[in-house]
Amino acid sequence: MDALEVANAPGTDAENGPLVKKLGPCSEHEELKDGFQTSWMIMAGIYLVPATAWVMSVWLMYFVAGIDDPAENWNVLLPNLGATTARAVCMGLHFVTGSVITLAGVWQVLPVSKRPEWLPTHRTVGRIYVICSVLTCIGGFGFILQQHILAGGWPMSAAFTAYGCCVVAFALLAYWTARQKDIAAHRRWGLRSFAMGIASFVYRVMLILGVRLQFSMHQDETTDIVDAHGTTKFFREDPYNQFIAWFFFVGSLGVVEWYLRAPNNLLNQILLFCFFAVVCVGLALFSAWLVQRLMSHSD
Repeated sequence: MDALEVANAPGTDAENGPLVKKLGPCSEHEELKDGFQTSWMIMAGIYLVPATAWVMSVWLMYFVAGIDDPAENWNVLLPNLGATTARAVCMGLHFVTGSVITLAGVWQVLPVSKRPEWLPTHRTVGRIYVICSVLTCIGGFGFILQQHILAGGWPMSAAFTAYGCCVVAFALLAYWTARQKDIAAHRRWGLRSFAMGIASFVYRVMLILGVRLQFSMHQDETTDIVDAHGTTKFFREDPYNQFIAWFFFVGSLGVVEWYLRAPNNLLNQILLFCFFAVVCVGLALFSAWLVQRLMSHSD
């Protein structure tokens, strides 16, 4: 199957509107209609609202309310995040730079960012994105090396390590292909890198929806007890939480790979719009929970 990629390339064509780059053998596939561009723009806006709110809540929790005693206050969601100074430094770096890639990637994949007048901004943000991707993983890997086993046991530790490798590899490949002037490959790796950049937020959404929709066990004092290895029952024994430890980034990557390779026919258009609908509903439910949480904290 041909891989279809929607983007605005620099030059005269970019000024006239979106192009469809065909990667692979020639075919008679039609160009993607504007409806796809509109849907992506809408979903980007819907994503940015709760993602930004979530990033702000993380900063408030860890760097405002919890900065005076990380060893105690940073362990609300996961054990031992700030148990030592070295752990706190690694997780602080991970949180700060991870916040950047969670939000900045949206701009990078929007077609408007590739128009000639916005290309300098696209390149600058891209360099920042790559640097932050590397620093995010340095912080994350540094914590894992100190912690040895994450809250979900070895499966979660392996999954998060693999995810970190994907974050770094895809970001560097996107940068390298851009430096090589291979724009088609740059777009492919850029989309993969974007999927990894937002995957951490996808994990939080799936985690919260799992509890609220009763896909996973309830998280309370009994399921959050930390054992001698630093694991908890909520993350270690729940099948849903073990599943999403891999699915949050493997599933995100799968959607991108399908999008790059799917022929432009009616069935795939329907599937894509169904995907839009599911994502929007999930983000709406997560947003409702986030608003409720912020209001309860303000009280």
